[in-house]
Amino acid sequence: VSSQGNLVFATELNRLFVSNNDGVTWAPGLLPTELSQITGAAVGPDGSLWVSSPQGIWASRDQAQTFHRIGPLPITDISDLNFDAGLQQVLATSYAGNLVLGFKEPVSKWSYWVAGWPLRMAVSDGGRMMGASLFHGVVVDQQGEAPSGHRGAD
Repeated sequence: VSSQGNLVFATELNRLFVSNNDGVTWAPGLLPTELSQITGAAVGPDGSLWVSSPQGIWASRDQAQTFHRIGPLPITDISDLNFDAGLQQVLATSYAGNLVLGFKEPVSKWSYWVAGWPLRMAVSDGGRMMGASLFHGVVVDQQGEAPSGHRGAD
C-alpha cells in the first residue's frame, strides 16, 4: 500500500487498486502486459505511481490507466521500490545485486549506493541509507555519505 493525500494505491501479486477517497471506494488499475508480478509500488507527492517487477519499473501519471517503462536502468530483478520523501527520489533495490538506485522522473540521471548485500528494500533517514536484506538483517550506512555514484542514463 502506498498513499499521497487521499490517493491510495494497493497491490497484490498481479493486481492493482486505486482509491481517490482515502480507501473508502476502490477501482482496479491497469497494469503493463509485460509485468509478470508486482514486487513494489510507490506514489510520489504529485500523485505519480511507480510499480516494479522482476522485468523492470513502470510509471503512471494518470492513476494507473496507462504506464510507461522507466529505463534503461543499471539494475535488474527489482525487489522493491518506494518514494523517499527526504531524498525526493524513488529508491529501487534488486535481488540480483547490491546497489540501491535513486532516481527522479523524467529519468535522465540516477544515483546509487553500494549496499554490500542484495537488499529487499531501502529507505533513508536523516541522511543515512538503511536497507533490509533477505538473509543478512538490516544494513545501515553509519557515515551518512553521499551516493556512491551518479550517472546519466544513456
